Amino acid sequence: MRTNGMKTIGERLLFRKIVGEILVGSYIQEQAYSNTLLYAIKATTPDYLLNYILPLLNSRIVGSYFRIAYAISKEDTFPQIMLDDIA
Repeated sequence: MRTNGMKTIGERLLFRKIVGEILVGSYIQEQAYSNTLLYAIKATTPDYLLNYILPLLNSRIVGSYFRIAYAISKEDTFPQIMLDDIA
C-alpha cells in the first residue's frame, strides 16, 4: 500500500490520525481533498481489496492491538497513530 498527499483520486481509505477505542476509517472513491488530520491509503496492486481491509482495520481487536503496540493510553488527550503504523 502507499499513501499520498492532500489531494487524492481513486479508490482509497481515509483514516483519522487521532484515535479512540478503535481506528476510524472510511472507504472513498470520489476525488476529495483532505487536511492533515487524515491519512489517505491507496492500494499499490489489485491484490489489496480496500473495501475488505477496512472492516478489519476498524475492528475492536485491531484497535486494541494499536493501543497496546504503540502505548496509547486512555489518559492521552489526543492519541495519534503514525502513518507507518498503518501502512
